[in-house]
Amino acid sequence: MLDEAQIKDFWSQVICQADDACWLWDGPMQPSSGAPEFAHRVNDVVMVTRKARGVAYQLAFGWGSIPNGSYVYSSCGNSLCVNPYHLKLGHTIVNDEGLTQSQCRALERFHGSINREDLNDASL
Repeated sequence: MLDEAQIKDFWSQVICQADDACWLWDGPMQPSSGAPEFAHRVNDVVMVTRKARGVAYQLAFGWGSIPNGSYVYSSCGNSLCVNPYHLKLGHTIVNDEGLTQSQCRALERFHGSINREDLNDASL
């Protein structure tokens, strides 16, 4: 959870437009992926870095609104967008329909023997 000063700091790094437009992240980016990230100090010693889209989503829809195994992505396709109206939840469990044999084998390494019923089961 963020305190009032951290929330203000987060939104100060967002270029807000109209409600239906992209709100562009103007803060730091994750060096390896280029994804927007928000860093804030928890205390004098500890600095925490969070994914900016996840922070925006939780500020809009409630802290803890991202279930385990889920991630937040921008439905508009703009990698800098943190507009909560453009953000959607995705799930790390994928459907095997349309995957190549090598992709299915890769999934099996992580999840064991797979079938469609297992992939739709949230307990994986």
